[in-house]
Amino acid sequence: MIRFENVSKVYADETHAVDGVDLEIEKGEFFVIIGPSGCGKTTLLKMINRLIKLTDGTIFIDEKRISDYNIHELRWNIGYVLQQIALFPHMTIAENIAIVPEMKKWKQEETDARIDELLEMVGLDAKTYRDRLPHELSGGQQQRIGVVRALAADPDIILMDEPFSALDPISREKLQEDILDLQKKINKTIIFVTHDMSEALKLADRVCIMKEGNVVQLGTPKEIVQHPSNEFVRTFVGDKKQGLDQLLDVKSIMKSPENENEGLPSISVNSHPKSVLEALTENDRILIIDKGKTIGVIDRKTVFAHLAHQQDRGEVHA
Repeated sequence: MIRFENVSKVYADETHAVDGVDLEIEKGEFFVIIGPSGCGKTTLLKMINRLIKLTDGTIFIDEKRISDYNIHELRWNIGYVLQQIALFPHMTIAENIAIVPEMKKWKQEETDARIDELLEMVGLDAKTYRDRLPHELSGGQQQRIGVVRALAADPDIILMDEPFSALDPISREKLQEDILDLQKKINKTIIFVTHDMSEALKLADRVCIMKEGNVVQLGTPKEIVQHPSNEFVRTFVGDKKQGLDQLLDVKSIMKSPENENEGLPSISVNSHPKSVLEALTENDRILIIDKGKTIGVIDRKTVFAHLAHQQDRGEVHA
């Protein structure tokens, strides 16, 4: 889908923001780039849609060099969500969302239908919100509109540059859950920049850790936690093994739901494992819900037996 071949960005003062990066991002992958400030993660992101020009190397999208795309064609097929939500303050929510579809000369009825569809998809009633102005929405709601606007013209690729970092912790966790639920519905290729390792481990199919313009490790969250490639990664990740919940895969240990379980409390399959553990401190069993349907049941005994087994194998610390 997206391939970097020996990609570098060197500024006039000879700062190497990105230094000879080779990597490939698969179609439909939730790919998270993380690293300390100044490591080149945002530069790497912005080179994909040519907001920053490469110094050396090549980026391919669907086996075509990005330099061979018409700049408008390229950017229309790449949604972009920023930390600074940047909604136009004097335009309604519907008008904000409609910007790219209008540039692409969609029919009005097609644009209106898309606006309603996307608002409902992120849990905002279209009749209630489409004619409101941005200042009438909470920060979390505004960020949802930022995501919706990036999806408006149905692009294949979504770039997200620290989109939740300015939100309060509760709003941030809710938006993380929402983006995971949304990705199941839309199956886009998402490249997500963050400085928060917990966020990266929660969201990513694969995590790309950068330092001083270089990729120092690329792997699944589990690979990153269990097998850090060097001391920098180990320190940057932190001792995530102490968090037993980091390696709790609910789907792999839940059981088939039974009729008598209907009265039990429930939790989303996409909830953070920590939330699952907290729910199990108050309930012996909980239902696992996906898209409004019960898909399984999980019990306290099974979970703690699973975690004890991992500890015996040395995968987690007590």
